[in-house]
Amino acid sequence: EQEGQVGVRFLNGIELVYDFSRNMRVLESGLYRETLKNHYHEFFCGYNMLEWSSTYFDYIFGKNYWWDMNYINVASSFKVTSRLAIELGVEYERLKKRKEYYYGFENELERYKPVENIWIFIVKWNYQITHNLFMRTFLQSSGLDNTWTVNALIGYNYYKGSHIYLAYNEWREYSAPGKPLLGRILFLKGDFNIGL
Repeated sequence: EQEGQVGVRFLNGIELVYDFSRNMRVLESGLYRETLKNHYHEFFCGYNMLEWSSTYFDYIFGKNYWWDMNYINVASSFKVTSRLAIELGVEYERLKKRKEYYYGFENELERYKPVENIWIFIVKWNYQITHNLFMRTFLQSSGLDNTWTVNALIGYNYYKGSHIYLAYNEWREYSAPGKPLLGRILFLKGDFNIGL
């Protein structure tokens, strides 16, 4: 594997970064063997205005397994009030197949689309309810499988460095006709900091 990164950060809050990565993967299945040469280039431009306020643009292109890949990400975060910060993001990914590829199990063969255009929309917000109580929420809509994801977390700092969290996750997929696939998780987590 080869990787490299070069970047510059200006005093006015602008950051420019170029990133490069190249690797080889060997896929084997029975008598089938293929060596894939993956690589990508990434150009990143960001502007950090104030605390919790920034805007950035990210462009990635290259070859990923059997696909030519183009990826664009634009996001902006801003502080609405002293307690509420919001981030909005849009991602677009275009995958174009470089060769015919079939994925199958026994006699069931699925032919991949020659071009995949994927849009992803993201909304995040952080809300400091009180000095020790906060809420974080993440919403995402993805066009790949027509999925929606919701993550919500409420945290309470009950002692210095010690927290208790209540988190909820819901995932819905609408790719098949009829009822959507649905997954829900609710969990409680706590930690306690012991200073020695």
